[in-house]
Amino acid sequence: DNVMQSWELIQSSLIEPEKNFAGRITVDRGSGLQSSDITVVAIIRSSNKASLDDPVFHKSRSGLHIEYSNKDTKEDTRMEIIVYLRPWPKRSVDFFTIRTNALDVWIRGSMNWNFNNLVVHTTHGELMMETNPLEETYIAKNASISSTHGIILGAFVADENLELRNEYGSIFAFLEGRHSVPFEPKTISIFTQSGDIWAAKVQGAWPVKPYTHRTDIKSIAGEIATQVAHGSYTAIASFKGKIVAYIITYAVSDTDAPSDIYTATSSGEISVSVIDPQPDPYNEISPLANTTSEHVVGMGSLDVKYGDTWTGEMHGGTRYGGWEVHMPPGEIHTGHDGDFNFRKGKGGKSEMLVSMGTGEVFVEVG
Repeated sequence: DNVMQSWELIQSSLIEPEKNFAGRITVDRGSGLQSSDITVVAIIRSSNKASLDDPVFHKSRSGLHIEYSNKDTKEDTRMEIIVYLRPWPKRSVDFFTIRTNALDVWIRGSMNWNFNNLVVHTTHGELMMETNPLEETYIAKNASISSTHGIILGAFVADENLELRNEYGSIFAFLEGRHSVPFEPKTISIFTQSGDIWAAKVQGAWPVKPYTHRTDIKSIAGEIATQVAHGSYTAIASFKGKIVAYIITYAVSDTDAPSDIYTATSSGEISVSVIDPQPDPYNEISPLANTTSEHVVGMGSLDVKYGDTWTGEMHGGTRYGGWEVHMPPGEIHTGHDGDFNFRKGKGGKSEMLVSMGTGEVFVEVG
């Protein structure tokens, strides 16, 4: 049986972040010759001997807990913890958890493991993840990656469900796909309270095929810049912040395949581009012929561009401000008193709402 129930590394303490205590937890590929599936090496360096003696390590088959008896002896101390995972025979674990208050976390990309649930959290540290799509790497069906005050950055794969969450720090994410194994993402969720979000699909990393996943990217007060692969649902929103979104669509096999796109901010700018599907030898139907979309700004500016395969009806307007719409010649359009209605194509079933409270609206299709 190569399935392990759970393993966790918990660094629990009340260490104040301003203290001179630092370090990193690294999860890395081990050796096929190591005696156990998981081997942990801990290195502590300090100018204070009491700090060397202070950590208490609680070891068990299901993990390692690190505690401290005195939070005031952590000055000039650095801790390095390396978790080596034996790469073969390939192992699976239901729950693999890393939690730390003060340390950075680095998840390397060349481990040959399957995680049904991967949970990684740091309160004050930096969190970095790698993935290696061309070599033996890890598969994480459900990944929850979070921080409170640190930074989250690296390469991430939504093997099924991917959640990136940062309360007060920023997120910088490359969204990778997979070619070597079946790739069927289900959900991608990215959230910050006040930190900025930068998330980009890696060019060529996602196989060209229909997708049905849901993408939800939100920030309360941070700016969002993103390039995402559209599945059945994409929502990008900030309560108060600028949004720049580049949404890449993929051809589908069913004219009724669900497709919803939403962008919104109460106060700020939105610039969104929805791109026509790239050529697919097996699927020729554009989801933009059957897409429900809403683009809403309370106060600011709104710039919306859709590819030429979008067909259907568009309704919109601005309460205080102006609007400008560019459509191919010969399409039906009417407008008065700040409102506009457009129709493109005869068979398209898409419906788009473009709404502005106070500000300027620019829309271009084709």
